[in-house]
Amino acid sequence: MRVPRAVPLILVLIVAALATGLAAVSAANSPLLSRSVTITARTHTVSRGQGLVLHGFYKFERQVHSCPPNAIYCEQLPAPSSPPNPVLYARYGDGKRFWRVKRIEHITRGAILRQVRWWIRVFPTQNVAYRAVARDKSGIWRRAASKPFRVVVTG
Repeated sequence: MRVPRAVPLILVLIVAALATGLAAVSAANSPLLSRSVTITARTHTVSRGQGLVLHGFYKFERQVHSCPPNAIYCEQLPAPSSPPNPVLYARYGDGKRFWRVKRIEHITRGAILRQVRWWIRVFPTQNVAYRAVARDKSGIWRRAASKPFRVVVTG
C-alpha cells in the first residue's frame, strides 16, 4: 500500500505549528526584561595621554511580571535586584575585536531607580573606539550594547 506524498508534509506542518505554539507559550511565561546603555563624552578628540571621562545612562526594568487585573490569588515573584554593571570594551583600528577594558563601577545608586548614570575615566594613547556592553548570565535581562564611541588622539 502506498502512502500519498501530501501526508508527510501535512504532519510536518502540524508538528511545526505545535512547536511554535509551545515556544510562544514558554516565551510568554518568562519574558526577558529590557535594558539599554549609552556612551558619550565631552569631546571626541584628546591629546596623547590626556584623560577622558566617558559617561552615559544605564536604563533597565525591575518588575518581573504583574498579576491579571481580576485574579483572586496571584503569586508575585520578588523584584530582582539591579542587573550587573556594564563592561567597557575598546577597539584599536577598524575591523578588529573589542577587548575588555574594565567593569563600570562608578554608578549612581537609588532605591527604586530604573535609570542610573555611570562614568569612567580612560587615558587613550591611540585612536580607539569604546563600547559599553551589559550582559546577564541569570537570564532575567536582555543583552544591551551601546553604539561605538570613537576617540581621536592627537600629538
